[in-house]
Amino acid sequence: MISRIARTFRELRLRHRRDTAARLRQAFRVKTGLLKRSYLAEPSAWTSIDQDDLEGGDPDLFSAVVDDVFADVAVPPEPNADGRYRVFGRDVSVLPQRLDWHAAIVADGSWPQTHWTEIPFKSLTNLGDIKYAWELARQQMLLSWAVGSRRESAPACAKRVRDTMVHFWDNNPREIGIHYISNMEIGIRSLVWLWTLSQCQQAGCFDDEFCVRLVRELYLNGRHIAQKIQFTEDTGRNNHLIGDAASLYVIALVFPQSRESTGWKKQADAILRECLDQQFLTSGMHFECSFGYLCFVLEFLWCVYLADGTDSDLKKKIGTQLSQSTRQLEAFATPTGGVPAINDDDDGYVFFPNRCREQQRQWLVGLRNKLLGEPSPAVHVRAATDDFHFFHDTSSGCAVFVDHHGDPFPDSGHNHASLLHVLFWLDGQPILVDSGTYGYNGTGPLRNQFRSTSFHNTLTLDNLGQAEPSRGFGWLGLASSGPSAGFVTDESLTYSGSHSCFQNATHNRFIYWNQKYRVLAIRDSVQCQAGRGVDQYWHFSPQVRVETTKANEVLTVAGEDVEVRVHFPGRPDTTVVHVDRQQLPQCAFGPAYGVLQNKPVVRRSWATDGEARWTVFAAAASVSLTRSLNDVEVIATDRWRIQFDAEGNIFNFHES
Repeated sequence: MISRIARTFRELRLRHRRDTAARLRQAFRVKTGLLKRSYLAEPSAWTSIDQDDLEGGDPDLFSAVVDDVFADVAVPPEPNADGRYRVFGRDVSVLPQRLDWHAAIVADGSWPQTHWTEIPFKSLTNLGDIKYAWELARQQMLLSWAVGSRRESAPACAKRVRDTMVHFWDNNPREIGIHYISNMEIGIRSLVWLWTLSQCQQAGCFDDEFCVRLVRELYLNGRHIAQKIQFTEDTGRNNHLIGDAASLYVIALVFPQSRESTGWKKQADAILRECLDQQFLTSGMHFECSFGYLCFVLEFLWCVYLADGTDSDLKKKIGTQLSQSTRQLEAFATPTGGVPAINDDDDGYVFFPNRCREQQRQWLVGLRNKLLGEPSPAVHVRAATDDFHFFHDTSSGCAVFVDHHGDPFPDSGHNHASLLHVLFWLDGQPILVDSGTYGYNGTGPLRNQFRSTSFHNTLTLDNLGQAEPSRGFGWLGLASSGPSAGFVTDESLTYSGSHSCFQNATHNRFIYWNQKYRVLAIRDSVQCQAGRGVDQYWHFSPQVRVETTKANEVLTVAGEDVEVRVHFPGRPDTTVVHVDRQQLPQCAFGPAYGVLQNKPVVRRSWATDGEARWTVFAAAASVSLTRSLNDVEVIATDRWRIQFDAEGNIFNFHES
């Protein structure tokens, strides 16, 4: 209890938790029952809807565009013959006679079936991560069934869709259970219903009784989101707010004659416009600096853009943002066809989970090309923004990505303390990787470890990272970026950046990639008093082997049809190099949400002594480091040499 109070006090002093007051108010309302009463806890009150509000309700908002939207989509496989469906890598039955919407999935037991305000899901650690149950209840398998059938077996598909939706409604009374906790989950579920209906309705597969119930459920979902969206505005002004507002806007379009839904539409319209102005950087990147979340919010925006009835001026504003942001997905496409895995990525999709980011990125780019009429450029080999620098030679599959994104204060819940983090691909294969996300709730210390500095390709000082993560989504410090500069050409990437997140110290990193000689040189210096402990971490893909060929000097990294040597030129007696694949906590690797593997990790340690340390990835047998009388450092092989002075004023790459 004392440590919790101290942690909260540190957060308040930092003023990082802008939403602290809102969360305290929410906790008080939960404890006193005020929150439950404010959400019309009585089922009879929830089902009380003026029939005039439902009059004219038409959920068929997307039939005019559904064929174009899903024509080229890679639909995930349908459930197995025994009805098993994949949820974050785990099989779950979706046969009505076996389907349990409240099952914990990753643990024995079920989530409580009481009013949602009374379920402390974050403290029920014995039930694991609630996202598994939420993911199943998004019901995205319905859309996979509908699109996968392509109308050949439309009646059979529609019956399966109808049975699943009715099963959910019958087993989830209004406001009872975990599936009413999150506005975003309610919103995604509603969008899936609408898109699925538009896909199936073309064949006239649903009876009037079912459609009447669907309209009623959508109306109650809109009412819930509208009542709770203020809390999202107070505590989650990030992708959640876009998701809530987009879903509410689309639901409101179903009920053009309802006075209540007219208010929803006006409220959602104002929030969406504010989000478009405030949540996107000038480059088009979403401010949380996660390419996974960028894809996620673009899917929400496409729903509003394509819905029948969206106001023309809002549609124009969203279209501009879709165009600009999709360019980021093109410019930073990796050699594997995906996007750099930085910051949190929980494999969230509005459409079609169980795909990979490569498929989602290609689909989103294709949508932009088809529906906005903007063809993709032929080749992308370089990109640079204030937060990222990226070199990608598409012909060879070599790429270097530098992450120097600023802390998205005060909404840093999905941030990682990863300044000066580097990703590296060689011949299309990942060499240096991001550790991933793994999980949000019920994962013990792993959640915060994956967010920490040592789980990224950068360094720590005195065993401390750039900022200390707290409570899964909070922080006890800011990972604020410092000055940086760089440029990318068709032949090379040159970058220099720094930060002062460590106490009384500044970390400077210089990065150079030369495509012709396939050399990646990284120089780290820490300006501080002598004798402080530095740990430099390099996280390698599980697909490669890392072997020591010469103690403290050279490592060999080898994978399928690729090999590179890692050189630590200089004074080997001043550093200790440790190679591990299982023992270090940093060996944990989350290639997808809920999936945990091991990866090779190299930890290089030294005490600060005023000298910089170089790490060179190159095929050369040996790399030397010399210093001239005027403090110019020379990194050299028999084919090339790099000159660099201690102040960063001189840099040259020469062929020997």
